[in-house]
Amino acid sequence: MQEIKIHYSKKLISQLIAVMLVPVVFIFWAYYYFHSKLNPWFVFTMFGTMMVVTFLQNGNIFKYWTRMTIYDEYFEVNSEYKWTVCFRDVEEFYLTRLHGNTLIVIRYKKNHKNWRPDDEIEEEGAERLKKQHAPGCPYLIPTRTMDINPHKLLNLLNKKKIQEKTKQ
Repeated sequence: MQEIKIHYSKKLISQLIAVMLVPVVFIFWAYYYFHSKLNPWFVFTMFGTMMVVTFLQNGNIFKYWTRMTIYDEYFEVNSEYKWTVCFRDVEEFYLTRLHGNTLIVIRYKKNHKNWRPDDEIEEEGAERLKKQHAPGCPYLIPTRTMDINPHKLLNLLNKKKIQEKTKQ
């Protein structure tokens, strides 16, 4: 069984790190300014340790490096919990845009329990993306956080779907 892992975008990770470091640097310099008798390396080490412990306890930063895993018969999308889509249940995948985001829409077969008309899926798309635990589940795959081009991912999913169809 072939396994393809798609990770978070390196650009997103670098932005996240930058957003975390700016407050740390500001707090460090503010603390050092007001307590200038302390060794600056002590203050830096203290705040750095506090930040590392906080991130390790939270776990959300390190827990979900793999954003999506594609197998021969299905794929899993990682968020706070994994949601799975079997290729045999899908009619097609296609790209759409919603509020500036590129999304891959999953069109299920008519006999599947998740089947909905396309206009209904796109109407409810904004609400589906607001789901905290699994944004887009089970009809939309947000692609802005992935390190793969949306068109390449779409082609890969459709290719896997066709391979699954030929097996049956």
